[in-house]
Amino acid sequence: MSQQPPQKSNTPKLADTEALNKFLQLQEKELGLRQNEFTLRKQESEQNYKFSEKALEAQVQDNERSRTHYRTVQLHRIISGLIVLVIGSGLFGYALYLGKDQIAIEALKILGTLIVGGIGGYGLGRLKAGSSTKDEDDGAKSS
Repeated sequence: MSQQPPQKSNTPKLADTEALNKFLQLQEKELGLRQNEFTLRKQESEQNYKFSEKALEAQVQDNERSRTHYRTVQLHRIISGLIVLVIGSGLFGYALYLGKDQIAIEALKILGTLIVGGIGGYGLGRLKAGSSTKDEDDGAKSS
């Protein structure tokens, strides 16, 4: 008699079914964890958006305050300059009215010297500031 090899049955074994069920349970848990992770990322993104929005609002308010302060300072400078100009013109006119022409001329000489010195100092400062930034740029290029 010839022996035939044993035939495999088409029905899965009990161990295979248990392994498959365990695998499906693990996949279900992993999908749940992924869903939770997605939800957390979405919440994090929403919180980041809200924080960024508030930071931008604060920056806009700060910039507005800065501009307002700058305008106020400029206005005070202009008003102070006008007050000094009016007082100086009044004193000059009063000196001329009293017949003290020599005092008025000397005051104009002093004022002219101060103005020319101020403009020259400003120009020299700008020139030095421009050359120092150029030197720094040249130093950075050569390094």
